[in-house]
Amino acid sequence: MKKTNRILRAAAVLLLLTAGLGSCQEADEYGDAVLMTGTSSDPMVSFAIDALPSAYSVTVTSTTQVSSPVTAQVAVDPSLVEAYNAKMGTNYYPIPDGAYTLSTDEVTIPEGQAVSSSAEVMIVDDSEFVTGRVYVIPVTIKNANFPVIEASRTIYLKVSRTIHFKAPYVGDADMAYQFLLPDPIPSLPVYTWEVKIYADRFRELGASGTTRVCSFGGNETSVEGGAIDDGGFKCDQNLLRFGEGTDDPNQLHVTTKQGKMSSNTRFATNRWYAVALVNDGSTLTLYIDGEKDNSITVAPYEYALYGVQIGMPSAGYQSSQLFYGRLNEMRLWTRALSAREIKASICGVDPSTEGLVSYWRMNEGEGTTFYDLSPNKRDIAYTNGITIQWTDDDYNKCVE
Repeated sequence: MKKTNRILRAAAVLLLLTAGLGSCQEADEYGDAVLMTGTSSDPMVSFAIDALPSAYSVTVTSTTQVSSPVTAQVAVDPSLVEAYNAKMGTNYYPIPDGAYTLSTDEVTIPEGQAVSSSAEVMIVDDSEFVTGRVYVIPVTIKNANFPVIEASRTIYLKVSRTIHFKAPYVGDADMAYQFLLPDPIPSLPVYTWEVKIYADRFRELGASGTTRVCSFGGNETSVEGGAIDDGGFKCDQNLLRFGEGTDDPNQLHVTTKQGKMSSNTRFATNRWYAVALVNDGSTLTLYIDGEKDNSITVAPYEYALYGVQIGMPSAGYQSSQLFYGRLNEMRLWTRALSAREIKASICGVDPSTEGLVSYWRMNEGEGTTFYDLSPNKRDIAYTNGITIQWTDDDYNKCVE
């Protein structure tokens, strides 16, 4: 029991030091205190949902075993999500009313103990959930007959669903295509470009050849189609490909008008990667699965969005530079996203989010059109009579 007490006190000291001067003063004034269990390192925790209803038990922990019962009033406070977003640069959403229940508004730490009884948060209805939004349930200590550590007063339960989706297989020469957009953007000095990539295979080590994935750019002279003449091949200002030059076959290469770089990550087959390229006007940064992978310093340059490419649509190159894999969640933004924003939206994003100018989920499952879910509705479609091979298997899933 004494050992447990010492461990709890040590954890409290560490938490209070990292929480800032205000919390340190609180510790000096009050000594022992309570906090939401599990928030000592990060107040945001995952609430995994496989089926409804799904429950998560929250408790309150004391930094020491209490000498008399401690009672705490707890509540769900959706208004705290906005404050968290402002502080952390994220874009989470409060869970809709009626989607959850809280089993009790009061928990108690018994005499001689350090952990309270539990309050059960239960998600009972997801009918009001919007695709692309990540929801958070803030459960906070409203009041207690014991000091509260402010930095850990609230636990933020991030609703983590497993999203299943369909995706086009692009490892066919007819899928190499240059799409022109009905409403181009002539000036893009700052941007974020995102796409999810899944490879079935890469070329053999030592074999020559580049595997071209996708790109965007263009100008008013760009043309649409597959097997196009080089003279119209303009939508390649930002290019993703594998095995460029001396790179490994599974090493991603980024080519832009401002410079080039290769990924430090070596991609594996049969798994999805979320790739994001962020250009803030002075630095070009490559993120893989929400983590910074590489970056280069760049001079200012104004790109354009007249079209996007899948594969290598230049005549004579469609087959030789095929990417044998799948694509999903292609997005373009007119602002530089933060690492937190990128990581939070790997599975999807709200189409109305600020700065999102094109959003092709590429999960239609039928037809030959990729619909733009952003308000700009820049839909792109194959007009060469092909049939897209839509994949729908257990690999096509994403955990929020």
